[in-house]
Amino acid sequence: MRYVQTTTAAVRRTGIVIAAICCAGAFASSEPELVKNGDFSSTTLTNWAFSRKDSANVSGVITSGVYVVTRATDAAEDDTNTWNVQFSHTGISLEKGKSYTVSFQAKADSSFEMEVNVGMNRDPWSSYSGYQKYTVKNTWDTLSFEFTMTDTSDNAARLVFDMGRMRTAGTISLDNISMKAVSTGATGELVRNGDFSSSSVTSWTLNLQKGAAATRSIVDGQLVVDITTFMFTDSIAERYYIQLQQTGIKLQKGLEYEIKFHAKSDSIYQIMVYLGQNKDPWGNYSGWGFSPMVSPEWDTTYSTAFIMDSADDVGARLVFDLGDPMGEGPRKVYFDNISVKAIGGADVERNRIAQPAATAGLRAIFRGRNLEIEGVSALVSAELFNASGKAVAAFGAIHPGDGTASFAVSRTLAKGMYLVRVTEKTDRNSVKLTTCRVMNR
Repeated sequence: MRYVQTTTAAVRRTGIVIAAICCAGAFASSEPELVKNGDFSSTTLTNWAFSRKDSANVSGVITSGVYVVTRATDAAEDDTNTWNVQFSHTGISLEKGKSYTVSFQAKADSSFEMEVNVGMNRDPWSSYSGYQKYTVKNTWDTLSFEFTMTDTSDNAARLVFDMGRMRTAGTISLDNISMKAVSTGATGELVRNGDFSSSSVTSWTLNLQKGAAATRSIVDGQLVVDITTFMFTDSIAERYYIQLQQTGIKLQKGLEYEIKFHAKSDSIYQIMVYLGQNKDPWGNYSGWGFSPMVSPEWDTTYSTAFIMDSADDVGARLVFDLGDPMGEGPRKVYFDNISVKAIGGADVERNRIAQPAATAGLRAIFRGRNLEIEGVSALVSAELFNASGKAVAAFGAIHPGDGTASFAVSRTLAKGMYLVRVTEKTDRNSVKLTTCRVMNR
């Protein structure tokens, strides 16, 4: 496994960033439509079924090209199950290993939470997609989600809209319901919309736990995660409490894969990136060691490579754990050009691993007026950046003694977190760039 950070000016960006949740429609796809009459242009409800617990007070009908559910009276106090009002489409054919996008439009007289899922049309009625929850409001929203069929193929699955949490009298309207397989390209790229050329966030989900608060949006061709709250309920704040992920990554045993991306943040802090299982026990295929420091500059390409030693997984997930509270408060994190590709077989990586390890255990510490960098072995220079990304010091090249380079700091530095960018010149043609974090107390 290797961890690399390389400098490139080509990824620097400028522009105004606006944070919002984007609920745009799904990607354009050449795949066939799996939903029949999802725009309700016909009054014949082919493959559609409507069921309700209180048949006297709840009804569903196509009206002017829209499917309208009407609740004539408020729900009874004990009528709490979301599936008590259910609209479903059956006869959907799903293939193991394929990814699918579901999109639809919805509105309601009174705001309520609706659940949508794709699953079995037979006992035990298991969900293939997971239960997606949406707040339906009194204006039209275009909503969507994506999932990968990791179970055995099913040629008779169903798409379900559970609306039983609409508690008050009024109407719910649905339109332009669509479900398609996600088109795959011929470039070998396993990440969907990793360059964010589409404004849809369908392929990227944001998991929040323990009181964390954040939103995601795509603005100016970049994915923006706006983190507003790090107030966790536990005594220990874990990085996975704020988690950006894409599922449905197809990995084959024995192949070498490379993860690459560009990132920056309002303030310097550490993230964790990995490829792993999308189900219990949430195993990690790429390892836990890839934890790069991101800064306010677009000048770094982050990458790591690993061998898939586990069995094939058609539904793995790419994860960015963003819940490190050491970054000193709310911030926005920006991503671009996220990529996962197979780059070779197992023998290629094992040969690399057999070579001497390079610069393990990099660590920086302030000792009085000196900045000491441990774990270096070649000619070393360094730059020091504050939490806002401003360069505050630069240190010329020196040869380390006993694996430690010691630089004299000529100015008084404020207390707080700093990023150290370390450059090692191992020979005339080889330069290694790494970063680490240091606290000035």
